[in-house]
Amino acid sequence: MNALEEEDQAARWLARLHSPECSEEERVACGRWRAADPRHEVAYRQAESLYLISRDFGAQPRYRAAARVARERAERERRRRQVWRRGGVWALAATLVLALGLGWYRWDPAPPEQRYVTAVGERRSLSLEDGSRVELDTDSVIAVRYGRRSRGVVLLQGRAQFDVAHAPQRLFTVEAGEGSVRAIGTRFQVRRQREAVQVTLLEGSVAVQAPAPMAGHQARSATLSPGETLRYGPQGVWQREPADLDTVQGWTRGELRFRQRPLRELLDEANRYARVQVRIGDVSLAQMPVSGVFASNDQTSLLQALEHVLPLRIERTSADEIVLRQR
Repeated sequence: MNALEEEDQAARWLARLHSPECSEEERVACGRWRAADPRHEVAYRQAESLYLISRDFGAQPRYRAAARVARERAERERRRRQVWRRGGVWALAATLVLALGLGWYRWDPAPPEQRYVTAVGERRSLSLEDGSRVELDTDSVIAVRYGRRSRGVVLLQGRAQFDVAHAPQRLFTVEAGEGSVRAIGTRFQVRRQREAVQVTLLEGSVAVQAPAPMAGHQARSATLSPGETLRYGPQGVWQREPADLDTVQGWTRGELRFRQRPLRELLDEANRYARVQVRIGDVSLAQMPVSGVFASNDQTSLLQALEHVLPLRIERTSADEIVLRQR
């Protein structure tokens, strides 16, 4: 398979993955194809970069057609000269776009990817090349892909807070799960738990887009105001509600803030920061309401506080597990 065929195959996979009719078997097959050859992964990332740009301008089919024709012309040119002239390829692409009435559009090749990871219990502050700031929570992974005309981040797992530098000529997009968040200059958080995603706006404005809940329906989109949270995910989940910003931002200060929330939710959150996991041994404890401010990296103090205010006792069942039981 030559480079052109690989690019066409990558474009077909990308289109299928963004179809509401795409099955789990097809997603797995796409993953196998990408892993089978490093060139497949490169081709897929290039197709994905073009998709992100074209979607932002609202004319994906037109851009994809222009890019395909440009690649075909470039391939013929390469075969004649036996030399790949990148500048000539960009010139061809620009000519084609001008013919479509889009003279202001310029080809932005797939940018290199940089990955940032935090371990369990670790938080990390990042400064990106445009001056944007990212706070990474525990056990989180992001991939940053900056191009000349685009600023792209993929949240692969965990949670991150973004303080976006104002640059309206370079759209800032965060991909998470099956949806995306678009901002220009603003501050917001995105949390991903498998395919479920939560977006909370702290300052400014963001546009959130998620796939249609079923075939034949339009994709959902919303523009958030400061203090709003939006959840989207599998089975068409789409829930918009007010957010407690003081609680939402607690983790950036190393705090777990809870106001009358079930004990099971507190433990789920606290366990993200610890190697030793705390489990509920009696179902009757799970819904007990808890309020307080706890240090995310101090499991011992958390358990002592819970034992003091709730009717429970602590059992160390193994080196990596603690169980809470009714007292």
